Amino acid sequence: MAVVKMKKAFLIGHNSIRDEVVSSLHKEGLLHLSNLRERVEETDLGELLSEYKPQLKDLNLLIDRIEFVLEFLKSFEEEKKSFVESMMKEKVKIDRSRFNTIEDKIEFIEVYKKVEEMESHLSRIRNRLTFLSNLKENLDPWESLKLKLSDVTDTRFVKLTLGQVPIDRFEELQLELAEAILESYVEVVGRDAKAVYLLLFFHKDVEDEINRILYQYSFHNITFPGLAGTAKEEISKIEEEYAELEKERETVVKEAKEMLFLKPDVMVLLDYLENKRDKAEAQINFAETREAFMLEGWVEADRVDALTKKVNGISNEIELTITEPAKGEEPPIILKNKKLFQPFEVLTRLYGLPNYYELDPTPLLAPFFFLFFGLCLGDFGYGLILAVGCWLAARKWKEQYGISENTQRFLMLFAYGGIASMIIGVITGGYFGIESKSLPMFLQKLIIINPLDQAALFLGITCILGVIQVVFGILVEIYDCIKNHNIKDAIFANLTTLLFLLAAILWLGCWLSQTVMETIPAVIKTIYPASVYGLAATALLLVFAQGNWLEYYGEQVAEAIRSFKDKKSRDTIRLSLRIIYGTVFAISVIGWVATLVGFKGIPFSVFGILALLGILIKVTRPMVTKFLGGLYGLYGMSAFLGDILSYSRLMALGLATVLIGFVVNLMVGMVFSMPKTFTVTSIIFMIIGLVAAVAIAVVGHIFNLLINLIGAFVHPLRLQYVEFFPKFYEDGGKKFEPFGLKTKYLFFEE
Repeated sequence: MAVVKMKKAFLIGHNSIRDEVVSSLHKEGLLHLSNLRERVEETDLGELLSEYKPQLKDLNLLIDRIEFVLEFLKSFEEEKKSFVESMMKEKVKIDRSRFNTIEDKIEFIEVYKKVEEMESHLSRIRNRLTFLSNLKENLDPWESLKLKLSDVTDTRFVKLTLGQVPIDRFEELQLELAEAILESYVEVVGRDAKAVYLLLFFHKDVEDEINRILYQYSFHNITFPGLAGTAKEEISKIEEEYAELEKERETVVKEAKEMLFLKPDVMVLLDYLENKRDKAEAQINFAETREAFMLEGWVEADRVDALTKKVNGISNEIELTITEPAKGEEPPIILKNKKLFQPFEVLTRLYGLPNYYELDPTPLLAPFFFLFFGLCLGDFGYGLILAVGCWLAARKWKEQYGISENTQRFLMLFAYGGIASMIIGVITGGYFGIESKSLPMFLQKLIIINPLDQAALFLGITCILGVIQVVFGILVEIYDCIKNHNIKDAIFANLTTLLFLLAAILWLGCWLSQTVMETIPAVIKTIYPASVYGLAATALLLVFAQGNWLEYYGEQVAEAIRSFKDKKSRDTIRLSLRIIYGTVFAISVIGWVATLVGFKGIPFSVFGILALLGILIKVTRPMVTKFLGGLYGLYGMSAFLGDILSYSRLMALGLATVLIGFVVNLMVGMVFSMPKTFTVTSIIFMIIGLVAAVAIAVVGHIFNLLINLIGAFVHPLRLQYVEFFPKFYEDGGKKFEPFGLKTKYLFFEE
């Protein structure tokens, strides 16, 4: 139920056992390594730079090649995956012996060379096929041209040109050429939806005039360099070459598919080498001399003994020192909660880990989120489907797909939400949107509140829950301040807020009761005057405390006493005037407020004159400015009203689930009805209606579950992050990431 306590570890050892130490620490996964090199002055960098950086460079190159091979092999997979499998990251289930010997099992360099050759071959084929396809597309409009493409060339007096013109400009072009240039001839070779393809003859003497006209009509000149035959002959050659290349490509693809059996080993090798790279990268952050190295890291307090035992078992030439975190240091964070609360850690991580000296909010938000989720979904049937489905998925997918612990917890969080929905469904009579009066009698007797018939009461309950969580958040902050010896903020900032909020809630409750009820209970009449006085008193306390008025007043009294003892007459007089003014000012304010709530006090004009004098006189001005700051703090309390009203969304979402389910059932009832007489026609219509009703019921309720499941997660989560957390919680912690085995493509057999 807290952030795990951390210890700092310093390890110094001889370079001869360096690799053994690193491998051992990596195997155990006990330390979160720090970058010691950037803080410690080294005496010699030569060995590190000459040994580990080249090694790291080689590993990075090898890993890049493995990723290339893996992606190449994946591109030839044809096996169809289920929806669930497509959502999961592919992993290989292996034993540890296979992982540790994978480098010896696969001759990767040979595999890489072969894959590189095939990829290069396929790339050349793809490029050639693309070229041929484009060339054929360009030649297709000229297929009817009888003239060989090599013969489309100038003679001594005549120029021949192939080209295209937009189809909507062709007739105008043809007409103008016929009228203006007699020494020209246009032959239409082909056309499509956009253009007309032309063979144009003209005398060279009119070339300039022809070019001017062609440009005017967006004529585009076309050439086919390197092609000698007719367009039809060239298209035939292209088709023959294309077919040969396709066969060649199929041969290479078949060869590539035959290598797919290597894919699991490639995935394992990739994870193995990435862990090997992690070891090399970690050592770059070590500090060292010619003979020794030193590393620094963080270890869980309850695993210090395991680390000590492991290090002592390696060699006597190692010195391990364990210390407490220094003041101002921020150790990495591990959240440790009871198994019941662990799924809710997902919510804390989404917001941000706490800092090391702060409370873990996970067990604090868990009951609220659980209850709010249930209120939003609020249906026993939907909750049962969600709870069972997510629980089974968490178990099955761990075994089958090796899903991460975080994913398992996320699924279990929704399973908990399903249980909450089942509980609320029983209390509110929510069973797939069925009307409560249609339920069996024993289920009707379990109903405590009907959200549709008692919407106002349901709204009141959600607002009361908001009050409880907001007040609880302030209490947590008071506890946190006391724990960290910050008594001033605990009292002046948070306790005054809590007292005013409680007084305001009490007064508002009494006032609403008197406004709404026809017959006011005697207890309300008795409590109401006290609630007014309590509200006024807590408001005054908040104003004087949160503007630092009280703190400042106390400082002036203490300083005046010191000045008097030190016989500093001028300072004593100045401070005494400030204290006298502050005292009269406070009495005036209190008296004025007392007058407003029914007591006879000092008239408002006295308070107004004192405030004006305080602003004008320099020596007393701080008293007024701090009081005004307190007034602004009182104004800021209005935000709590918005916070509490935000919880009304729980009612809205709960009603939405009920109403949509009710509408789906109503549609089912409209579609299907039993015939009064059983004839062939009525039976056929009954069967059609039954099929339609089942389809509407299944689709409708699945839609209702999914759409309200999103709301049941997002909106309670928003209440935690926006209304609850700001009262006491600040994130900013750094996750504990142990130096140890990490895998992306595999998981180990238990």
